[in-house]
Amino acid sequence: MGGVRYWGDVASYVLAGARVVQLVTSLMRARKPGKYVSDLLRRLEDRLDRKGFF
Repeated sequence: MGGVRYWGDVASYVLAGARVVQLVTSLMRARKPGKYVSDLLRRLEDRLDRKGFF
């Protein structure tokens, strides 16, 4: 299985111009999918904020 696994992967794609990033494999493998998504979004928002996107 491939694709996005970590929040840093998502940040890299977004910073490169991606509008959409699929997380299906990561969600299927996560023991707590809700926590996975909330942590990913929090960290992604922090990274983008530091880069001046907000």
